[in-house]
Amino acid sequence: MIERRLPTCDDATGMNALESLGHGVVVTDTEQRVLYMNPAATTLTGRRREDAVGLPLSAVMSCVDPADRQPAPIPPGGSDQGAGTFGSRLLLRADGSEVAISETTTVMHDSGGEPSGYVVCLQDARQLRDLAYQATHDPLTGLVNRREFERRLAAVVAEGQGREVGHALCFVDLDGFKSINDHAGHAAGDAVLGRLAQSMRLVLRDGDTIGRLGGDEFGIILRNCPVDMAVQLADGLRGLVERVRLRWAGQTLMVRTSIGLVAIDGRTIDGGDAFRKADLACYLAKTSGRNAVHVYAGETWDHVRANRRRRDPPDAAE
Repeated sequence: MIERRLPTCDDATGMNALESLGHGVVVTDTEQRVLYMNPAATTLTGRRREDAVGLPLSAVMSCVDPADRQPAPIPPGGSDQGAGTFGSRLLLRADGSEVAISETTTVMHDSGGEPSGYVVCLQDARQLRDLAYQATHDPLTGLVNRREFERRLAAVVAEGQGREVGHALCFVDLDGFKSINDHAGHAAGDAVLGRLAQSMRLVLRDGDTIGRLGGDEFGIILRNCPVDMAVQLADGLRGLVERVRLRWAGQTLMVRTSIGLVAIDGRTIDGGDAFRKADLACYLAKTSGRNAVHVYAGETWDHVRANRRRRDPPDAAE
């Protein structure tokens, strides 16, 4: 049961706020007679506010269960026990069409703490799906974004604990991408990223995940994949990227890629641990000549920096 003090219909400030909400709001009295509908609710139901006010809620919002098409009244009870968040229902609109909605009913209380009515919040299920997709995917490439990728990686790391055959993580960094942005423009760079995202999907298996981590960096989770198979898949991806050509304003654009690969097994501490190791392996792939795949083999950043100091002249920038 949800108990919350909400704006009443006499609260002009509260009603003004409800008018601008993107989801539908219907306010009723304790007998479930409609007192107020905001514009989003009139759009969802297909009923004008002036026609709905004073009518029973059931006459304004007729809903059925999508599974068996049995009536699914809103709210499902006539007391505080009717409050709560309920799953998808089909709202039968005034014109005979149907729309899938998600609904939350809240009990309003007066100054004395007694129930004074209901507030029913409605959300078009299509909007919910769109919002969920936008929250988890990169708008340019359509790949999962960094946050969603990290969530999936954490789940895969936990799954790999104690298993003989684990998973693998690839950190992919494009070589030469900055030059495209600098000389052909960011629109060209965006076009290259979109084309590469489409191409890289081709070499992955069902169940694998590719995400855009930011800029020209990508991550790939290879599930149930021993290292030798992961190396083959990563090298296939490297070769595929190398062959991609994009014509743009009379120019032929291309990039190459450096890939760092690390096994995910019982020794992997967490997703951050896997990321650090894959990032380091990618760095070593770049410093060894680029356009290569490097498998993490226990190196540390301190070890890499020490090796660089031995190789670089004393006044060389690190």
